[in-house]
Amino acid sequence: MVAKDMRLRQQGRMLRLILALLAVSAAAVGFLYVRQPAALLNGIDALWRGPGGELVADGVAYGSLPRQRLDIWRPVGAGNDDDRPVIIFIHGGSWDSGARGQYGFAGRALASQGFVTAVIDYRLGVEGRFPAMVQDSAAATAWVVGNI
Repeated sequence: MVAKDMRLRQQGRMLRLILALLAVSAAAVGFLYVRQPAALLNGIDALWRGPGGELVADGVAYGSLPRQRLDIWRPVGAGNDDDRPVIIFIHGGSWDSGARGQYGFAGRALASQGFVTAVIDYRLGVEGRFPAMVQDSAAATAWVVGNI
C-alpha cells in the first residue's frame, strides 16, 4: 500500500511538472506572438519544414542603402529558366519594424504554391519617413521586373 501511495505521489508531481511546463511554454508563445508574430511564425516554420520553397538568394541589393535588400524564394526543384509567376511580398510593421528574414515562412509558403517570391526590406523609422518606404517598394519592384 505504501509503494502504491508513493507511486501516485510521484505521478502527481510529474503531472504538475508537465502542466507547469506547458503553462510556461504557452505564456512564452503568447508573449512572442504579441511582440513579434512574424518571428514566431518563422521560428515554427524553421522547426517544421515540409516540401515547398527554397531560398535561392539572400540579401540581394536592389539599392545602395542597407535596408534595400530582398530575398528570393522559388519552388523546390525549379530551375532559373522556369517561366513562373512572381509575387513581391512587402511585410507590414507600421513602417517602423519588421525585416525580410522574419518572413521566410511567407516566401516558402508562396513558393510551395508555384510562385517565385521576392520578400523585400525597406527603410524603417526615421530613415523610412514617408515616402521612403513607398520609393523602396517601387525600386524593389523595378529590380524584380528587370531581373527575374
